[in-house]
Amino acid sequence: MEEAAQFVQPAPEKTFLKWIAVSRPYKPQSRQFFSTAIVIAILTSIILVLAGEWMLIAVLAAMIFAYYVWSMIPPDEIEYSLTSKGVRVASILYPWNSLSRFWLEDKWEYKLLVIDNPSGVSKRLYLVLGNQKPEEVEETMAKFVLAEKPDPTTVDKMSSWLLDKFPLEVR
Repeated sequence: MEEAAQFVQPAPEKTFLKWIAVSRPYKPQSRQFFSTAIVIAILTSIILVLAGEWMLIAVLAAMIFAYYVWSMIPPDEIEYSLTSKGVRVASILYPWNSLSRFWLEDKWEYKLLVIDNPSGVSKRLYLVLGNQKPEEVEETMAKFVLAEKPDPTTVDKMSSWLLDKFPLEVR
């Protein structure tokens, strides 16, 4: 006689931490910032016209437009949660086995939880903590993912140097 197939009931998802915060760091930029950026883009476009790089000019214009829109429209508030199955951002679940490391950062007066997601489309997740205590988040994350901030890459170092030497607005 055949044995009856054994079915294992999956464990229900348990939520460890849950908070609501904006979906991205937000800092409205000044008119001076965009004026400087547009002047730089126009000068760069003149050089690109002489080189015949029309597609690069279109990409440059699209990037400036996108940054303008992101700077003018405030972000929505969404729900973040750390669960037994992974990190949930709005309704998207990032399973623990797909995340490699995490660390905390500050950007524009926001506290961010940064998570490396090497197997996903977006390689790095930036979660705004809002009113959530960073210590609680760090303690919960450390149970599932390595707490390690990577060394800055060459691109990180170059971009930091450029921002220090050529700021787009007066501080």
